Amino acid sequence: MKKAISVLLSVFAFACPQTQATHGEGKQGKVEEEIWALEEAYLAYHRDANHERILPMWHDRFLGWPDLEPRPADKQAVTRRLERRYAQPASWTFKIERAGIRVTGNVAINFYTVHFLKKDEAGKEQKESRRITHTWIKDDSGWKILGGMSKQQ
Repeated sequence: MKKAISVLLSVFAFACPQTQATHGEGKQGKVEEEIWALEEAYLAYHRDANHERILPMWHDRFLGWPDLEPRPADKQAVTRRLERRYAQPASWTFKIERAGIRVTGNVAINFYTVHFLKKDEAGKEQKESRRITHTWIKDDSGWKILGGMSKQQ
């Protein structure tokens, strides 16, 4: 009898995709939220010029294409850019507008627009937006940015 019930439950679970999707969405949603939280931290670390927190977020094999660069850059090149462009903490604020995310195993890709609110030297508010995509890969030390691209809007 126990074997028959077990077989019946297995057949039911296999035959009902809603059961599988609901089960998978819970874990999937948790990973997606983890990636979005990392994106929030990543931008805050840039604002705060916290290089010690940013650098470990990039995978050693990182390749990205920041919008102000003429070609893609590896981790060493973007580190130099970071030290030059974000040398001191800034006072801007930001808001992430999520556009999409997909997680497959230990790889995630996400797309978003980040809206910045900055003040110029005269104190006048300036708005700026960038589209960003990051490809994340998870290894033994956690999620790392393997690649990315940004475009100023």
